Amino acid sequence: MTTDRDDSSFPNGESILANVARLFAAEGDLLAVEVLSKSSAQFHWYTYDNWNDGFDIYKLKLIVNFSLYKKVYNDRHSLEQKILEKFHSISQGHTDDCLESVSIILHNKENDDWREKASQWIESKRVTELHTITSIGNKELPQGTNIALKMGDIPETVTVELGLPGQHNPTTLQNLPIANGTLVLPIPLVFLCHANEDKNFVESVSNRLWQDGYFTWYDKKDLLPGDNWKFRIEETIEQSDRIIVFLSKTSINKTGYVQREIKFALQQHQLRPNGQRYIIPALVEECQIPREFKDIQWLQMWGENWRPLN
Repeated sequence: MTTDRDDSSFPNGESILANVARLFAAEGDLLAVEVLSKSSAQFHWYTYDNWNDGFDIYKLKLIVNFSLYKKVYNDRHSLEQKILEKFHSISQGHTDDCLESVSIILHNKENDDWREKASQWIESKRVTELHTITSIGNKELPQGTNIALKMGDIPETVTVELGLPGQHNPTTLQNLPIANGTLVLPIPLVFLCHANEDKNFVESVSNRLWQDGYFTWYDKKDLLPGDNWKFRIEETIEQSDRIIVFLSKTSINKTGYVQREIKFALQQHQLRPNGQRYIIPALVEECQIPREFKDIQWLQMWGENWRPLN
């Protein structure tokens, strides 16, 4: 006969479990000792055997937390059997009652927000599937760039904290999509075309853009010893998302490589779709606008505030 009665009065149950744990410790079975010592042991009266002068039959539940249950999950049935066998061995001669089974059970606690946590876990797994981070056009990220990721507000997106080398405050890029394990950072590369005489002004503009999270490129900063400077400059112009051409009284009248850069940039401009913003003429000072830029909106850059001009 089976009843629903619960009873924790298995004779010397706790002492027997302590000795079972000692036997496992002597065998070096760390996991068994951990289950026995960290579980909540509950003896449940199961039935009464009327034969052989009668004795009570119990079942033992070892209730563990999720972390421990995860450890023992794959081997729990064999561990349950080993605990039962040692329990029988130690209890013989001390009690006529019998332990029929041992069950390692996960503690179930109320968790109203489990669905939200499950969704967060799914999104975190998607983030871990990310294997490639690149920028627009597969351009190389500057050495020393720091990238911190967290889940975005939209499924299958991430929010990025991007810190360029020397940038005071990281740039936050929200809800960027991950496609086929790849994250593309929408950071444009800006090539700064200028005359050497305007380099101090150009450097200040470059620093300002860099702090705002733009990749900038100009010869004095980015050409390295041994570079084929002509190849590097033309390659970067081709790869750039924007070209700022700094116009001054010096640059528009100067003969030299700056004119070649301007002409090459204008050639690249012709290869791009109509209406795509590519070249930005920037006036360092009041000067005559070259004819090639008459139809392109230009930018006044002297004074306190930069402002576009017609």
